[in-house]
Amino acid sequence: MENWPQSGGTGSPKVSYQKGAGVVTSRAHVHYVVTEYGIASLFGASLRQRAYHLINIAHPSHREALEKAAFERLKVMPSP
Repeated sequence: MENWPQSGGTGSPKVSYQKGAGVVTSRAHVHYVVTEYGIASLFGASLRQRAYHLINIAHPSHREALEKAAFERLKVMPSP
């Protein structure tokens, strides 16, 4: 990129995305998830812990179904 300052250019780098383009990241990059029911701190948590924390900030009427789905996927109950 010839316009980067460190390469002797005078311009500045510009990063742009096409409208509607998705940005992908891994689950390890997510530190917090916030809903109207609370905040889940996920940084450094195992899958089991992540499931537990996310279920606890889900809408109360969805928590039972989420616990069942987590158990089916993880083969253990989510726990802190």
